[in-house]
Amino acid sequence: MSQRERNPIWQFFEKSTNDLSKAVCKICKKSLSLGSQEPKKQTLYGVKQHLSKFHGTEHRQVLKRQSELE
Repeated sequence: MSQRERNPIWQFFEKSTNDLSKAVCKICKKSLSLGSQEPKKQTLYGVKQHLSKFHGTEHRQVLKRQSELE
């Protein structure tokens, strides 16, 4: 199972089909950088910050789910 499939944050984002270095928020449709087009060099920092700053309820859901998976 890939990291993308395991990370609950992906229920709120999808990778852009036009630019593999971008993820799109499913809630507000904002495009966010993943840092690289190469999957092993990508980071979720900006995606996590976006969810925390603009979608607090969903961010708390992700944190809860992550703690359940650990």
